[in-house]
Amino acid sequence: MFLTVSKRLKRTGGWSIGAGMRLTKRNAIWFIWVFMFYIIAYYMFWLSAWVLVGIAYVIFVLPFRLITNAIKGGGEKPPATQSVSAPKESMGITTKQPASSVTPILGGAYNIVVPEGSPYEHLTFRVKGVTFDNEDGENRQSILEDIERQRRGFENGNCVVSIEQYEYEGKPAFKIYANDKQIGNAPADLCGYINSNYGRVEGFNYISIIGGEDDLSYGAEVVLCFNRK
Repeated sequence: MFLTVSKRLKRTGGWSIGAGMRLTKRNAIWFIWVFMFYIIAYYMFWLSAWVLVGIAYVIFVLPFRLITNAIKGGGEKPPATQSVSAPKESMGITTKQPASSVTPILGGAYNIVVPEGSPYEHLTFRVKGVTFDNEDGENRQSILEDIERQRRGFENGNCVVSIEQYEYEGKPAFKIYANDKQIGNAPADLCGYINSNYGRVEGFNYISIIGGEDDLSYGAEVVLCFNRK
């Protein structure tokens, strides 16, 4: 087609485009080059703009975000397992002590463990309902993340876990709190046992934050202590 147009332009001396003007072969080639230059310049402009934006982000924005995350505790995570301040000074017990006795309950689903020399029984369980929002709108996942990262009131392992009895659908139930923020509930199948022994409850002395990696939800494993007397 280009050859046909060229021949016609050469043979006729150009095409009339009105107003006494004619489109010659030279003008057509010039127009094509100008059009191609415009297209190339247009895309080069936007490409250069995005490159400049990327460079500006790396130089100015990225260091600021890294510094901000470090200040907020977004850097290297502290150990996920943290000891919780015991409700009584005499409860300086951890689950790592050798057990003098282990008593299965609820068909072996849970164990009552008594560490050597301890006046307390330990019941370990995972908190349920950890993905729900609290009544004030705060998500429990955010609270668990704060405990793990030791920030926003949980600095330096400052985490006191407590239990609150209430009734759900006519049955006893128990809310689990960390520094007065609800992180979930006791498992439904444990509520009957806890309710029957609620008068012996001394509090919690241990919490372990689990999950949070590879898009997994955060969870919490706690140890509830009962007085043996």
